[in-house]
Amino acid sequence: MLWILIPLVLFIVFGHFVRKKAGRLRAEEARPHVRVSIQLAGKGMAMRAELQLRNAIEDEIVKRGIGTVDDAGSGGGVMHLQVMAADAERAGAAIREVLAERGLSGRSTVTYGRNDCTTPESEPT
Repeated sequence: MLWILIPLVLFIVFGHFVRKKAGRLRAEEARPHVRVSIQLAGKGMAMRAELQLRNAIEDEIVKRGIGTVDDAGSGGGVMHLQVMAADAERAGAAIREVLAERGLSGRSTVTYGRNDCTTPESEPT
């Protein structure tokens, strides 16, 4: 009987943990964010110099207090980063300035909104 009770208790505890974690993730996803996409020179992943450029942009975003970088990656000829900010529109404008200073206005796109199944507004920089 004990061999049935122990797995059942573990299953209930694990389910409780998963529900709490899912609730926290849903709350985070609903926060305003800005997504920056930068066209790469090639069609694949970012090269070392491009990654260094993205890291410098991320550092500048944090240094200026625009927001916190939540996600970053590359592939398919594009590198991207996602910034969480209290005011996505204001953060988007500030990020456009950072991109312009680096000469990336022509090959980048800044999208802002929420991750709540609404279509975000997109503006090329």
